Amino acid sequence: MRSGEYIDRLKTSINNYRPDLIAEIEQTLPKLKKDNLYLILLHIAGLSTPSICFLLGISKETFYTRRRRLRAGIAKSDGPCSAELQKLLSGHEKTSEQK
Repeated sequence: MRSGEYIDRLKTSINNYRPDLIAEIEQTLPKLKKDNLYLILLHIAGLSTPSICFLLGISKETFYTRRRRLRAGIAKSDGPCSAELQKLLSGHEKTSEQK
């Protein structure tokens, strides 16, 4: 699922939803790895945590750890979309059933 074509289509869809968001993400987090960008894109697209984990081949704990670290990095940055990214990444919280 992580083929270049699929990621490009996902980027196009997100840019149709919110123009220049991906460029602003890359400005806000210039050292962002492709897997973390992919995690952010899937999250923005509204996929569930289990779906994102399946597509990335990671555990839920890894997902939550990566998301927490991404949010911390965003909080430290002063990029053009820091506040918006914090809000976008605040969803998909763990519930008591998921722990």
